[in-house]
Amino acid sequence: MAEEKDGLRRESLVEQLAERLLDLIIEQRWDEGASLPSTAELSSRFGVSVIVVREAIAILVGRGIVRRQQGREPLIRRPGSEVLESLFRVRASQDGISAVEIQQCRSSLELQAAALAATSADSGRRRAVLEPLIDAMAKAEGVDQLTAADQAFHEGIIELSGNRALGLIIGAVRSAVLNGVDENWHRWFEVHTDGSPGPAIARHQAIADAIIDGDREKAIRAMADHFLEWEEYVDFGQVSVLGTPSRDLIGFSKSP
Repeated sequence: MAEEKDGLRRESLVEQLAERLLDLIIEQRWDEGASLPSTAELSSRFGVSVIVVREAIAILVGRGIVRRQQGREPLIRRPGSEVLESLFRVRASQDGISAVEIQQCRSSLELQAAALAATSADSGRRRAVLEPLIDAMAKAEGVDQLTAADQAFHEGIIELSGNRALGLIIGAVRSAVLNGVDENWHRWFEVHTDGSPGPAIARHQAIADAIIDGDREKAIRAMADHFLEWEEYVDFGQVSVLGTPSRDLIGFSKSP
């Protein structure tokens, strides 16, 4: 059995210390700008060499949790969504995660976001956020602008939901979601040769109207209808149970 010192095994000391430092940051609730203890203090506290401490801190720097500064102790960072997004992009590429899988994951999260957004803040706030986003979709020209406007609309709903965990999760998959949205719009124009995005925008308008009206059930159904438009290409799992009145979705009753 490997020798232990202050809870650290001799094997993989750098990785273990990095995890212990991460635990310490969380336990102490150190926010952005707080300083880590000195290298010497950490060395003494965990019974490892200064070199091990520096290498462990380097791991946290690489993760975007800590930043170094010249002549002073490292500072805690608040990892931005771009850090999570870059990690997800690499892992998704390595694992071969498809756009379909992203859409399946995203749909359930956005049903929840729509439900929460429908009763967040007040109707004036909901209207102020969503109406300009719908207007931007209506004025968009070409797939690139529609994709960007579509993404902004859904991110507006996430913001209105007030759920920060949803924001973090969706932020982490932002690039992957954007690719799926772009793919959907290209498919739309392949099917609808008249080049009009009107019906698709109308589905987004229905979501916005339901949220602005504060109708959770209607907002869930409108969001589900939006995703199920692509049911021919994607199995949306629990979203599809909205077609079965006897079932219940994420805690909200459904009318027949």
